[in-house]
Amino acid sequence: MHALESLLPPLVPPADGSPTDKDYIQNFAALRQHFGIPLKLASAYRLVQGVLSSSKFRIRGSIDDARLGTAWSTLDAVWNELKTSVPAAFKLSQTEFSSYSRIWKLFIFECRKPRLYPTL
Repeated sequence: MHALESLLPPLVPPADGSPTDKDYIQNFAALRQHFGIPLKLASAYRLVQGVLSSSKFRIRGSIDDARLGTAWSTLDAVWNELKTSVPAAFKLSQTEFSSYSRIWKLFIFECRKPRLYPTL
């Protein structure tokens, strides 16, 4: 996430304060808000996948608790972010935001639930 943020322009209002620049900054902030959640979730998902597919896990059956804890913390933080976010911050209606939030909460739930079947 930090690597992506370093590539984006800063969120500092321009000196002239023109309305188009303010709109740009608001749209940029909304875009950042939209894609921040999926990027954080993807990072946590890759971390879990990395822990469960590591050679340490395959050979000895031992899990890296610290990395897994980081992934769970990220999932919890995103869940709380979805609970406390307001639709206006995403430039979405209440209905659109509700759908957006539910979809990502379902993804988090699926990441956290243990698989009941082996992957092929």
